[in-house]
Amino acid sequence: LSGGLRWIEENVDRDVMVMGDLNADGSYFNEDTGWTEVCDEFSESYKQKITNDMDTTMAVSSNTYDRIITNIATNGSSCHPPGVFQFENVINLTDVVTEGCNDNYINDEFCPPTTKTEEEIRLAAAKEISDHYPVEMCLSCAASNDSDMSSTINEGTPCSNEFSIGCSAATSKQGVAMFAVLINFAMWALTCSCFIV
Repeated sequence: LSGGLRWIEENVDRDVMVMGDLNADGSYFNEDTGWTEVCDEFSESYKQKITNDMDTTMAVSSNTYDRIITNIATNGSSCHPPGVFQFENVINLTDVVTEGCNDNYINDEFCPPTTKTEEEIRLAAAKEISDHYPVEMCLSCAASNDSDMSSTINEGTPCSNEFSIGCSAATSKQGVAMFAVLINFAMWALTCSCFIV
């Protein structure tokens, strides 16, 4: 992570957001002391938005492997705070369960007839999609007088529990963009899916 942030600081002249699976907890990373070490190498402008108490895995253990980190100053409020998108509670996974039971990739104990609860069945289906929950943020961006859009989100202390993103302006000087970003970050790859709400 330190190497990635250093490269960004040296080569990118824009607001930056890094989101995804950074293995930032558990046996991979000491979340209680590691952030101090990472942040000490950089300006105080880097902030993280996913807090240590947010569980981003579907495992029984509670770990915050996935994070949102940025170097953008914050000064407002978001339409909802950053967090973990527990998609099995929002997306209908009936088709995943049906297919998984028919194709034998969902354990028989979750297939009809079953004594499992609906919640247990949804979680089993969600685990077939991913072993991590996506991290998310909904932002409201308003254009400034110079046609650049600047983000407006929650304020906080450097390198602790904050997130922000810069937005590119379209043709108007006034505008609002609401969007959520789901990013899966691996060692050398960044895959981004953006959804306009």
